[in-house]
Amino acid sequence: MAIFDYPVHYVPIPMISTFGQKLLAGLEYARSQGIDDNMFVVSSSDTPGITVEPINDFFEILDNYLDYDFIQSVVPEDVGKDVFSDHQRVVAKFKEITVFTGELYAMSEKGIRTGQKIIDETGSGRRRIRKENREKKSSALTPIIRIVRRKPRTWPLIIRFLLGRMKMAQAEKLLEIIGNVKVKAVIIHDAAFGMDIDLTDDYMKVKKYVSKIKNVPFTEGIS
Repeated sequence: MAIFDYPVHYVPIPMISTFGQKLLAGLEYARSQGIDDNMFVVSSSDTPGITVEPINDFFEILDNYLDYDFIQSVVPEDVGKDVFSDHQRVVAKFKEITVFTGELYAMSEKGIRTGQKIIDETGSGRRRIRKENREKKSSALTPIIRIVRRKPRTWPLIIRFLLGRMKMAQAEKLLEIIGNVKVKAVIIHDAAFGMDIDLTDDYMKVKKYVSKIKNVPFTEGIS
């Protein structure tokens, strides 16, 4: 089992900074402190339902892909729906599985330095997708359409995805072409691993879940 015993450092950065800029600031701070690791794990701060066990699972899986530039956790949608039946996560429907992104992923220095534009465009684009469109087959592609239209060799993969014929490994290949980085998606079978609270409705769902698994009294409203 992984053991986590690291000090917490606050890295000042302007509030208007993009997410990609924040990652780069964190990388440069780590380098200034003499930290020469090549792989950095990034975590969302609004996923209170995540527990230690799946975090350990992710770190153990990560050991197998240390030569990659971007390792994204994904949660099978059927696992998510077992707990959050009416979740509003953006899903990606592949030939063999339907998933939504987990809230823990890892990036190499190359991934952080070369992927800032893609990170910013996909992140902001995903948040702008209307709730009623989040389960549509094309929704997972919406944030990157502007990028891929400038790369004709990705078009056959895009068409395959829209026809429901793309496998997850082919999606990894698509991202590798777009970002010029080595990509791997790893499956985590834990619903809360992919549930953040960006949306008001999701806040109450996750709050009820946390009160149940952590034996905390549930109260209505935001608290």
